[in-house]
Amino acid sequence: MSATSPDPSWMEGILQRLSPSEREALMRFLEDLLRIRASDASSTEKLKQTANAMRGATKLWPVLREMGGILKQHAWNGRSSPTRWGMMGAAGALAVFGSQGMGIAAFGGAIGLPLWIVFGAGAALAKSMINNLRRDHD
Repeated sequence: MSATSPDPSWMEGILQRLSPSEREALMRFLEDLLRIRASDASSTEKLKQTANAMRGATKLWPVLREMGGILKQHAWNGRSSPTRWGMMGAAGALAVFGSQGMGIAAFGGAIGLPLWIVFGAGAALAKSMINNLRRDHD
């Protein structure tokens, strides 16, 4: 297993523990993030849109923190210093552009995961999770 490729079984374990309403909310949230990622909006506007999506998904924060923690072990620890500084800058910009109501503790995985999906290499993970959620829903 490489530094950026976690074993996919972690995702299945998390998804199986979610209630039907949490699964539906997570699927909608991930779809929103992918729409933001694909939009032609500026980076600043994408940060604002991501913050708004996160405010609408507060009941998912514990799940996002757990996922973010797992991904940090695989994605963050294997990154260079310049990449880490860029990611921290994005999190700081999110704080400036509308993070009202988000506590300091939320700046861990609960915010890092959505930013990674919108600005980083997380789109493939989001698509895979959506596919799993849809498959299990049918």
